[in-house]
Amino acid sequence: LTQNLADSGERAQRELREARVQPAGANWAAALKIGAREPVELLQTRAIVRGRVIGTSLCALPGTRFAGFAAVFAETRSITQSLRRFGVDDYTRARSVVSTRMPTHEEADLLARPVTAPVLVVDYVNVDGEGVPVEAGQTLFAADAVQLVVSPEDFTA
Repeated sequence: LTQNLADSGERAQRELREARVQPAGANWAAALKIGAREPVELLQTRAIVRGRVIGTSLCALPGTRFAGFAAVFAETRSITQSLRRFGVDDYTRARSVVSTRMPTHEEADLLARPVTAPVLVVDYVNVDGEGVPVEAGQTLFAADAVQLVVSPEDFTA
């Protein structure tokens, strides 16, 4: 998110809303390719551009590999910079599933939008250079605040 915004001349502030450690459970375990009882570091964040909330994310990172990640993120306010501190110099998006739906009341509050305004939903998995999942999550975007562009890296317009 931060890099994509920078490429378009914008800058996002990241706000850590909540952090906790819990067992992965079936969904996070499948996405991160870890055991269901293994710990994950969960972070809920919001992205703000020009004073306007544009998105909220819930992400999970393998807790054994990234123990203490939330504290590092609280300092850096960047997933990328935080991953670098754990030795992950680069990562790529292995998968994105984009959909749309109406938000829950809690999600609408986090996005500072009415519950009647649709959200874009991006479920994703990021992997390190060796293809090992480092982060999985779901980002909700205020549909009237963002445009998602998906194209091959070697495509130039």
